[in-house]
Amino acid sequence: MSEIQRFEFPGTGQPIRSVLIDGDPWFVGKDVAELLGYANPRDAIAKHVPARHRGVSRIATPFGEQEMTVIGEAGVYRLVMRSNQIQAEAFQDWLAEEVIPSIRRTGGYGKVSTFDPTDLEHVAQLARIAADQKREIEAQAQTIAELEPRAAQADHHRAADGLKAVGDFANDIKAWAKQTHNVVVTHKQVWDFLAHLKMLIRGNTVRHNHPTAHAIENDWLRTKETTFQRGDHEETSVSPRLTPKGEGYAWDRITRYIAENGHLRLERAA
Repeated sequence: MSEIQRFEFPGTGQPIRSVLIDGDPWFVGKDVAELLGYANPRDAIAKHVPARHRGVSRIATPFGEQEMTVIGEAGVYRLVMRSNQIQAEAFQDWLAEEVIPSIRRTGGYGKVSTFDPTDLEHVAQLARIAADQKREIEAQAQTIAELEPRAAQADHHRAADGLKAVGDFANDIKAWAKQTHNVVVTHKQVWDFLAHLKMLIRGNTVRHNHPTAHAIENDWLRTKETTFQRGDHEETSVSPRLTPKGEGYAWDRITRYIAENGHLRLERAA
């Protein structure tokens, strides 16, 4: 159980809550994300803050112990880097230059707010915080369960060596979609989506299923020539192969689309 500290960012007056964990300051993720302008704090934390920089801390409040999502210093900076808010840089400077050094040196920053049971406004605010936090924890658990396997798989693909046949990649997508979302995906849908990503050429052309110039320039795809015997002469077939970079890019885009839409069908223009 951790004792919460509450202070306000001078730039906006918004409250930030903090706890000490093993001597280091951690911050309530919802407070940081809202100050930085994220419309959906739980999604922002799940997408942008690695698991090693976030956690759940049991914090003492007037209403008993509450579980709150907290993020470390590095996690805060991850959110700052992706924020479009004008005050993001000032907020980062304030934390890095004033708040965090003070907390590490003295255990607190400035005049830390303490709970006053006679302050009805503060009591009401804490009640709202507790209710919001309970909903946030439940929703974030579901979001993290969906995002982390996908991110881990994408990292695996990016770190892989060598090239992968598109057919094998499609098999991986099919297995992931069925296991994680109970969604049926076909090979054709995977090939069509790669064309949608401007990675493959599709249609009635001699270059059907060949990599696009854009994909080759970005080192997403390469071609592999295979020579085989047909009757009394040799023929050569050309097949696309995904590079580790292209595989990671395609995996991210396809799995995100499936998670958000529940399928891999592309909408047809009317």
